[in-house]
Amino acid sequence: MRFPRVSLFSILFFALSFLKATAAGSYAVWATGFNSDGQLGDGTTISRITPVQVASGVTTVSAGYRHSLYVKTDGTLWAMGNNSFGQLGDGTTISRITPVQVA
Repeated sequence: MRFPRVSLFSILFFALSFLKATAAGSYAVWATGFNSDGQLGDGTTISRITPVQVASGVTTVSAGYRHSLYVKTDGTLWAMGNNSFGQLGDGTTISRITPVQVA
């Protein structure tokens, strides 16, 4: 049996599972899963079976199809992963394996 690829659902699931409090109202984000477009934000395209910390000082996490985003405590928005259609919001169509600030 072949299982379907799990991409950004992994980061959302594991972000919710592996959020660790770092300060009042902020969290460290740990991610795992399929990472073909750098959607985990760890600077690689290596899929992970073990959680890796990808951010800290985060208040909100969101995942799309092969891309993900988070908001930090300072209100900045960061995005990573596939950007074929400009879905990262950084004004380009360049995919990012490390988070890029978009707002």
